[in-house]
Amino acid sequence: MAMHNNSALNALKTFEKPYDVVRSAIVAWYYTIYESASAMTLAASGGNAEQHAKTARIWHADIVRPGLAIGPFGLNVNTLVANDVKSEIKTLRNGSNFQLVDSPGSHDDAWGAACAYVSGTAGFEKWKVEERVRASSEFKSLDVDSFRTKAARELRDGKLCNGHVNFLVQAFRYRGKANYRDSIYLSYGADRTLAVAQFLQDLFTVGCAFQRMASHYVSRRVNKANWGHFVADLDSNCLIELVPDILVRE
Repeated sequence: MAMHNNSALNALKTFEKPYDVVRSAIVAWYYTIYESASAMTLAASGGNAEQHAKTARIWHADIVRPGLAIGPFGLNVNTLVANDVKSEIKTLRNGSNFQLVDSPGSHDDAWGAACAYVSGTAGFEKWKVEERVRASSEFKSLDVDSFRTKAARELRDGKLCNGHVNFLVQAFRYRGKANYRDSIYLSYGADRTLAVAQFLQDLFTVGCAFQRMASHYVSRRVNKANWGHFVADLDSNCLIELVPDILVRE
């Protein structure tokens, strides 16, 4: 599934009219990430879930927390409590204060931008938890309408401290933006065709990097002979155009 979606990205990245396919490309990019992460959790612990949020939790426990996700894919926070998130983001930034208002011009800028998206996603996830708490019977029994009281804060923070953000959580949020909230901005307004064309290339680049990471991990977790049979079968029978240099072949 991951390879099929990544092959779609490979075909879409040079599409003559990038605006026509950009939303679909984001969805294909997400499933490249999601299916690759699912393969990693299956290989790590047998963990398997049909719900996207649960898959992200398993991936967090099996891959992220042990430090097995490489580079920016390993960026994460292990709480949604605001002050703790702020402290963890500061550590992750390592001095880079770049924000998501301009295009990054260096590696440090790009790292800061990635950290900023972790921070923004943590804020979004915090809001979702707060909305669930507000709707709970425990909150309603306090007879309050905010988290200003100590009891309300403790109830909220008890839920927030069990939250997390990792790359899979961010990817799911990004897919949601494309599918629901931001789709209008991918098809109307100022013409940024060159930027959107570059964006399609970037989606493919990131999808390849994530899938390559997953391939290396899974190939070392499963039986070596079985992995060899898997690759050989793909080479002989797969009808999609496999992206080169993604699968480990040794």
